[in-house]
Amino acid sequence: MSSNQQELTDLEQRGERMLEELEGWLGSGMGDDIPREIATTRARLKAEYLDSYPAVQRQLTLCGRAALLVFFAGAVDRAEVERELLEPLQAASAEDIGDPGRLLRRALPGLAVKQLKSWQDVEDEYVAGHLLLFVDGVSGGLAFDIKKIPVRSLSAPTDEQSVRGPQVAFIEDLKSNLGLLRDRVRTPRLKVWHEAVGTDTKTQVAIAHIAGRAKPDLVMQAQHVIGSAQPRDLQILSSITGLLEQRPYSLFPQVRMTTRVDEAAQAVLAGRLLVMMHGDPTAALYPATLGDFYRTMQDYMMTFWEASYVRILRTLATLVALYLPAFYVVATDTSPDLIPTRLAIVIAGSREGVPFTPLLEVVIMMVFIELLREAALRMPKQMSSTLGTVGAIVIGTALVKAGLISDLMIIVATVTALAMFTAPTFEITSVWRIMAWPMAVAASLWGFLGIVAVSFVLVASLASLEVAGEPYLAPLVPGAPSDMRDAILRLPMRSLGPLHPGQRGGSLLTALGVGRRQRAGLR
Repeated sequence: MSSNQQELTDLEQRGERMLEELEGWLGSGMGDDIPREIATTRARLKAEYLDSYPAVQRQLTLCGRAALLVFFAGAVDRAEVERELLEPLQAASAEDIGDPGRLLRRALPGLAVKQLKSWQDVEDEYVAGHLLLFVDGVSGGLAFDIKKIPVRSLSAPTDEQSVRGPQVAFIEDLKSNLGLLRDRVRTPRLKVWHEAVGTDTKTQVAIAHIAGRAKPDLVMQAQHVIGSAQPRDLQILSSITGLLEQRPYSLFPQVRMTTRVDEAAQAVLAGRLLVMMHGDPTAALYPATLGDFYRTMQDYMMTFWEASYVRILRTLATLVALYLPAFYVVATDTSPDLIPTRLAIVIAGSREGVPFTPLLEVVIMMVFIELLREAALRMPKQMSSTLGTVGAIVIGTALVKAGLISDLMIIVATVTALAMFTAPTFEITSVWRIMAWPMAVAASLWGFLGIVAVSFVLVASLASLEVAGEPYLAPLVPGAPSDMRDAILRLPMRSLGPLHPGQRGGSLLTALGVGRRQRAGLR
């Protein structure tokens, strides 16, 4: 009877200690110590998390001590837990179980594990999906990274396709993406900085650069901007990289986005910063000038003549996309006397019976093209190509037959749409799509003078814009001969010297503090 009374007394004392601990953290709401009793820990976890998270609790006994495993259902590889964790724990001695530090050194040396010293550590590791281990009567706990989150396999890029070269794109897993980067950039100078961003999501963001090539002040600035930004949630990379832009209201992009591993690796080798985020397969390259949006890795897999020809074609296509609708308005409405007489007669004949002004024609066709583009992006892939082809042919033919649009306007709209998308990056394509509107309106209001005025404002904006202390028009500005080796033309690889493909000639060396005399020595 006395033994039963003693057991009852022990249970009462144990229950009182548990109640005291529960009252302590419930009263303050901010208890920082990890309870030594696993029953208290389990109650606290249930009160704070288990009502809203599909977590699994598993109780077991280790050398006579009660223990508690807590993990998310579906987020942990249970086979690995049995093999790598439970079997070593069952074989551990009582001294190892009673000392978390000793347990890590002797029984679990090969696992990715963190020792929990405060309740804040428990919260951080718990919401990160790690497996938690608590032992009754032992202060603290352990967190094991045995997550098994499904990720898709590697695939070819879908929006930056190329005929030659590597065909590997990033995926949504940050660790895998960093592994792909390190596989292509095998130097100890490759540095990667990590930070958890987002008060609710705690999304891992990484900044990669090569020490000695990226400017140190630029690296520190990017780390400070991203590290100090704490939005409530972070789901896409552009919401954090936008903070790096020095001119956020500028129409011109200052950060280039890519999903190609080779483009990202080459950008890092060229001295740029690479920003990646867990959960987003897109990587951000910073800083980016205008020329960076017209260069691709495929340019360096061609001959000098082929690469230069393609670059000239891209430049001419940009001018066509920007100016062709405006010149159509000028030739048919405001200043038909500026074009040859025979051409003016042909244009006037094509517009005979059209009830709309040339500007309204341009607006109708540009809106039609934008609608087709948006619909094709959001429809299933098997239907999008059919929609674009059939929609353009059927609706364009119907508009001409109805006499609402001239057949010449159909040609102008088609050529403009084709030229618009010859730019290799989506960001710069959006700029010219937007700029085509004020150009056409100015041509309708003031004729050829309006085109000149808008062009002057455009060039002035480009010339005044700087990205991380470098002119946005580099290497065209300041236009040193050594900088022009890899600009609109791409000279043979031997003429590029020791520079990596994609570097902005001497301007990059200047940005890194290498003088003319030093550059001469490099050559």
